Amino acid sequence: MLLFSAIASVMAVAFSLTYQWIYSEALLVDFSRIVSVPAVIGAIVFGTTFIFTAHLFLTNYLGRNAEKWLNVLLMIITFLSVLSAFAATLPLETEKPALFPGMVVPMHFFPAMAFWSLLPFYRKEI
Repeated sequence: MLLFSAIASVMAVAFSLTYQWIYSEALLVDFSRIVSVPAVIGAIVFGTTFIFTAHLFLTNYLGRNAEKWLNVLLMIITFLSVLSAFAATLPLETEKPALFPGMVVPMHFFPAMAFWSLLPFYRKEI
């Protein structure tokens, strides 16, 4: 399970950093001082590890209903984390601050996408 979580984390980090680069290049914005690469990596690894830990915990205690409740939990947590992007206070010298949420909001979904994309491969190993 640890290897599975690590692979999903690497996948989500790669997509997040790629998305950040494409977004910055396409819209000519630089939010790297606000959202640094280490911060992205840390948040993605934390999020992916949390999802895998929650999945293990819920599977042990709820059995077949685990994924239903995990989906509800992820929906609530992701929604709240997305709100944080809109509540962020940016430095006054930030150019095009209205574009900031457009860069960071999609990144909140990459850990869950990596988890659900790789879960069928993990299940076959069991």
